[in-house]
Amino acid sequence: MMRTERGSRQPVDLHQSLRAVLRLLDRTLQVGGHAVELELDEVTPTLIGDAAMLQNLFVTLVNNACARMPGGGVMRIKTAMLTGVVEIMVRDRGLGLPTPVPLPASDLADSMG
Repeated sequence: MMRTERGSRQPVDLHQSLRAVLRLLDRTLQVGGHAVELELDEVTPTLIGDAAMLQNLFVTLVNNACARMPGGGVMRIKTAMLTGVVEIMVRDRGLGLPTPVPLPASDLADSMG
């Protein structure tokens, strides 16, 4: 994972950050019988924000998906560039929420500094 001072605002490569987290969690994923399918947008989104907080967000999303699939399984992570918006979708076949809960990008941007 990238080492940055928490709260610092800088350009953050979304896909690089996600891949770094998946490398960090690789052993945990393997032991739990989890696989990750990535479907990343051709355009690599660069955000201005807190790299450490973004990586913490990815760690939480992946760990939550694993926890909801105790017998293992496949999670799918997808990014998409929409008009002025980056969409990040994490899907699994676990025991999670009954319906998707969207997080407005403005909430993520505000939390990133």
